[in-house]
Amino acid sequence: MPASFTFAVTVATSNGSAIRNLSVDWGDMSPVQDLGAVTGNSVVSHVYAVAGTYTVVATLIDAFGNTVTQRTAVTVIAATSPTIIITATSIPTTHSAAMPVTFQVQVTPPTGIGVQNVTMSFGDGQSSSLGGLTGTTTITHTYNDPGAAGPKVVTVAVLDTLGRTTTGQTTITLP
Repeated sequence: MPASFTFAVTVATSNGSAIRNLSVDWGDMSPVQDLGAVTGNSVVSHVYAVAGTYTVVATLIDAFGNTVTQRTAVTVIAATSPTIIITATSIPTTHSAAMPVTFQVQVTPPTGIGVQNVTMSFGDGQSSSLGGLTGTTTITHTYNDPGAAGPKVVTVAVLDTLGRTTTGQTTITLP
């Protein structure tokens, strides 16, 4: 879960020396991040792997080695995953060398989360990229293998803007 923080260095240290480094301990056991000689405002993002409350500790060091430390608590709330609905709207009723199946795919991301890419795998070794699909689309896939009869697991994988992959599946049975 990404979070953005603004670090504002508005005045020099009490002795007037230049800022040497601003470091941040994100409170989640990740390595301390050095931001360098920050002056003014600096916006930094950090991704928390698990929801919870963390203490963020910023430590400013001046050219003489003097330090100033500020702490703040941040509560990270898990973001829900996109909703995926896959419906086979047309399946052949008799076996043939080419069996077209029509699917309706609906991808609904939660508020504030985007979709980077959607990949649909048809259960026959073939897949298709649907790009940054949001909403509903209709896809037709033709199963060409003479041995294609039987169940096929169709999977839709959604990569969201948080870097998470959510999958949905349905099973169709070809005659």
